[in-house]
Amino acid sequence: MIGHKKSKTKTSADSEYGRMFESVRGLAESLRDIQELGISQYTPVVEQIIATRSRDVRHIEHTLDYLLDFACHPQGLILFKSLCRHYYAIDPSAAVEYVNAYREMWDTDPDKEPVVRKSRNTVTAVVGKQIHRKKEATIRNIRTVQKNEVCAIKQFPQKGRQP
Repeated sequence: MIGHKKSKTKTSADSEYGRMFESVRGLAESLRDIQELGISQYTPVVEQIIATRSRDVRHIEHTLDYLLDFACHPQGLILFKSLCRHYYAIDPSAAVEYVNAYREMWDTDPDKEPVVRKSRNTVTAVVGKQIHRKKEATIRNIRTVQKNEVCAIKQFPQKGRQP
């Protein structure tokens, strides 16, 4: 009799587990359907932003915010990455923040280094090159002005000097 009760309890627990499992499976399928619907709706939006080379930061960030919800789906991640690459050309630090938000939300590898360190170095290198180019251009401009001044001085005699 006792063994019989255990099997009934085990059977009822198994059936309860089975019902819960089916319920969770249904929710997961519904979530996947919602993600696929969102991806299909945001694909043309992302394609338009990239094709028109949009620099509308508000629109891009709004789209990235929504794509974060779908980035766990392979096709959603592709859209998210492509828009992040586009946005990186506009605002590198903001794009890096979106990549880090993705990692916090969806990445399961705790040993991955945050993108911020690499990106700051990249941004620093890019900015450093830009500053160097501007510095060189400024030096060239100064030398040109100095040459022009020397030519002007040579053309006009100074006071007290005889030509």
